[in-house]
Amino acid sequence: MTTADGRRAVELDVDSLADAIAQILRLKVTRSGEAYTYRIGDFRSIPTAASELAAVAASVAAHRPLDGTAVASDKSFEVLVQFSRPSGNLRRLLGEGLVLADDQQGVRYEVGPPSVGYLLRVRDVLKERGVPADRIVFGPFDPKRLVEERQERDWTVFELLREATSLLTLRITSERPRAATSWTSSAQAVLFHLAYNLDVALVPARSFDDVVRPSVISRVRRARAGDVDVPRRAYVGDLVHHYQLGVSADSPVLEFLSYYHVAEHFFESAYQDDLINQVQQSLTAPAFSYRRKKDLRELIRKVGRAARVEGDEIVVNEQVALRLVLQRHVDLAVLAQDLTTYDRGLVEHYATRTVRFAEGDKVDLRGRDSALVLSALSRRILKTRNALVHGREGIKGRFTPFADDEHLAPEVPLARFVAEQIIVSTSTPGAG
Repeated sequence: MTTADGRRAVELDVDSLADAIAQILRLKVTRSGEAYTYRIGDFRSIPTAASELAAVAASVAAHRPLDGTAVASDKSFEVLVQFSRPSGNLRRLLGEGLVLADDQQGVRYEVGPPSVGYLLRVRDVLKERGVPADRIVFGPFDPKRLVEERQERDWTVFELLREATSLLTLRITSERPRAATSWTSSAQAVLFHLAYNLDVALVPARSFDDVVRPSVISRVRRARAGDVDVPRRAYVGDLVHHYQLGVSADSPVLEFLSYYHVAEHFFESAYQDDLINQVQQSLTAPAFSYRRKKDLRELIRKVGRAARVEGDEIVVNEQVALRLVLQRHVDLAVLAQDLTTYDRGLVEHYATRTVRFAEGDKVDLRGRDSALVLSALSRRILKTRNALVHGREGIKGRFTPFADDEHLAPEVPLARFVAEQIIVSTSTPGAG
């Protein structure tokens, strides 16, 4: 079995493999001697030799995990890929079969549905995340209807399995053994080659989070449309737009920044309100006298420390402003519970690990001193944001696209659940 990040190899016996395929396709399977039979309703059966399943199991065992979602053996490599923007050109090319072959070097490149072994690896990740194995079928898939529509085709269960998913992988095979370290450079080369020549933007997925995210978030939210009630609150339109952009984003950078903008919307008002409150408290304090120059100088120093004016506007201290917004709108207990429901390891992750590329602070969301927690939380979020938007070479805290995606991934649900609390907290009763 593999862990959620795929650090251990998958090992399956033939019976387990046969059952796994049946579970994914939601078919019944029986064994007779050295053959397995998969039943498609009452009208069709697909026999599969035990030796075929054994070959797949051996292939699964031969592949070892590399970084992110990549696996490799001595003669093959496979990695999950995603297209960063929809492309009719990509769909046409995939329909025609996106295959490149270098006969001189004995190397073949193919973009298409994952191999059976890779699909089983994804299934293992889904099980680790608590997602039912048949969620590998993204969208409606009916084996019976597919076989009926293409009756002339002599289907194998492996072909059905690959038809069942919308996932894409880049597969590279070599006639000669290769070192594990050589595969990544070959993958980068062919993906650049495709982008340059065909305007096809495919990028390797750095983690399986994007595969499981829709299923995982359903544990926190209602999973079925029939369970959703009519809206009974009115929400700030700009916040809804930022949130929608985040939910629909393919890029974790865009997703995080979209959720951050929800909090940023209130920076100026929160900062100014806090400054006004400090001034009011000073002016109305029993020890304050407007006749004493000492008191007035202290008040001026307090305002000067808190506010820097450029033109007609007060320049906001973003870290302080973010802390004030969190303090006003975020319930830490609810935030910790939502994150735990989403992924039971996240709260501990934030408490024990910094944000690697941003040096973001550790934050114990269950800490007793809420003021300290909010300060640490605001620093972690802001440092992450700054690293994402400041790309100058040599700058401290800089994000490298794709290479740092897996380190950014845990910060996205944190930003999302914070944004959701802010949106709800600033809403008003009554829809529309």
